[in-house]
Amino acid sequence: MFVPSINFVRQPSGVVFPSISGLRGHWVADVGVALSGADVTQWNDQSGNGYHLTPVGTNPPTFGATAFNSLPGLIFTNATPRTLGQASGNLGFTGSDTLCSIFMVLHVPSGQVGRAVSLCGAGAGDYGNLFGALPIFFSGSDDKYTTFKDGVAFTTNLSVPGNYRLGYWQNGTSMVQYVNGTGGGTNSTPSSTNFSSGTRVAIGANAGSFIETGLLATVAELVIANSAMSGTEISDLDAYFVSKWGL
Repeated sequence: MFVPSINFVRQPSGVVFPSISGLRGHWVADVGVALSGADVTQWNDQSGNGYHLTPVGTNPPTFGATAFNSLPGLIFTNATPRTLGQASGNLGFTGSDTLCSIFMVLHVPSGQVGRAVSLCGAGAGDYGNLFGALPIFFSGSDDKYTTFKDGVAFTTNLSVPGNYRLGYWQNGTSMVQYVNGTGGGTNSTPSSTNFSSGTRVAIGANAGSFIETGLLATVAELVIANSAMSGTEISDLDAYFVSKWGL
């Protein structure tokens, strides 16, 4: 049976999504998810920009009403790689943009190796061409959260399994990883800081030569901005994540 959308009213009283400069996309597992059975057919962008995500290939992620911390989540498995992405269009980057902020709430299980969020090239299905960045993925072993941008990679250790708020921040000259609201990892300067005007987003993409394994994780929320979010914005967003998802 096709269910056009689900809208769980579970946001705690007084918890409001904060104002974020340059917000390009906002996807949240307890609202705007279209289903066919348990399969996700579309994840609607809540930013107002209309950057909805649809399955890439024949294996969509599935929805679980209590999959993330007893709350809704989208379930990605790497035995049969499951990917959501933009079938067309882009995230509204101009081609001269050098600023980017990405923050994500997800459950990281044991045995994790795979892409969480990729900013990809402009071609249809071109999820292996990393025009922008591979801001959140897991490599080497299940305790490594790695960021890759234009040949520069750095890693932060995680304790798994666990629920995490992971982030990527770029101000045009350096990159910073965020784990549970705190900046860390190794700051680096990528060889090229611009994001293509065709930059699109994908979750769980496994195409390309850099990493071939699909994502194993449960995703609750994703936020992308073409700005270097301020310290206050990052703090406010993290407080919202903690309250909303019971972290």
